[in-house]
Amino acid sequence: MPRSLVAAFWAKVERKTNEGCWLWTGAVSSHGYGTVGWDGAMCLAHRVAAFLSGKLATPFWVPSRTDKTLVLHHCDNPLCCNPAHLFTGNFADNSHDCLTKHRHRTACGERHHSAKLNPQLVKEIRDQFAYEYASLADLARKHGVSNTAIAKVVYGESYKQVSGPTSSRSMKKAA
Repeated sequence: MPRSLVAAFWAKVERKTNEGCWLWTGAVSSHGYGTVGWDGAMCLAHRVAAFLSGKLATPFWVPSRTDKTLVLHHCDNPLCCNPAHLFTGNFADNSHDCLTKHRHRTACGERHHSAKLNPQLVKEIRDQFAYEYASLADLARKHGVSNTAIAKVVYGESYKQVSGPTSSRSMKKAA
């Protein structure tokens, strides 16, 4: 590896202390990770730092590889290039790290990107099911959602924060 390439990389890393985060000061991706041209290709800066410190065999992301080695951050700072803050893992390790650090966010209800229902519609659906005896299939067609989505609404399994009559599955099956 040419020393000038290595020196140019570390010149874009701000190191205030040995223990703290070493922040990438170069280009940043839309996901907030540092990016750098390395040996003719674009790489994530923290992968290059892991490579230069011997934690990774190559800084390049190789989608065809079976192990799919990721570089994760102990510090959860996507701009950090401090090798002491970096560790390798796979997708399962990354998911576990995310969950144990409580960074996993799942949008529910109308905040979900593909939501078609809102609290007002949920109340109407529950009323129609309870008082007008509309079927799950009819309500699903009317609102452009699946029968399962309607069932979860009328049985109170989704949109729990919305008031309105909910039915029990056992009562409906018996009817």
